[in-house]
Amino acid sequence: MLALAEAVTMEQKLRRWNYLERRRQHLERRKAMYEERIERLRDELTSEGILSAITQKYEHMLLGLPSAKDKIYDRQAEHLVASLDALEEYLAKYDSIERELRSVTREIEEIEDAVACLEPRYQQLLTMFHRDKIPWRDICETMYISKTRLYEMLETAYQMMAI
Repeated sequence: MLALAEAVTMEQKLRRWNYLERRRQHLERRKAMYEERIERLRDELTSEGILSAITQKYEHMLLGLPSAKDKIYDRQAEHLVASLDALEEYLAKYDSIERELRSVTREIEEIEDAVACLEPRYQQLLTMFHRDKIPWRDICETMYISKTRLYEMLETAYQMMAI
């Protein structure tokens, strides 16, 4: 009874294989985009001297020195705060994407490990049918089998994976 429940679970995972592969690609693109945004913001914050300008303003304030450039410093302070807020938001999104990417990758690896335990012909069949979503007619033509045999082989593969 337990083996049957596991077979259903693995079959469900196999049905998600194509989706998981596409999801991983999407997450990898988003991760790269956020890495670029984070790097750009960090460069902007360090290269423009914003931090040193803000520091100078507050040093003047602490020492009680008058400053004719308060408006400039205030605009710089607003820009700094906005940039730091954006950086914090990007870092949070990056962490979230990375967590989801690790989870999706783990699930894909679990599926691939289970499929790798099968004979090469069954591996090919499951990969074409579930991951690549190749139509059954094309699979039958490629593997020189009938439609009936294809579905028999799928059932056999599911059963072998449950053991």
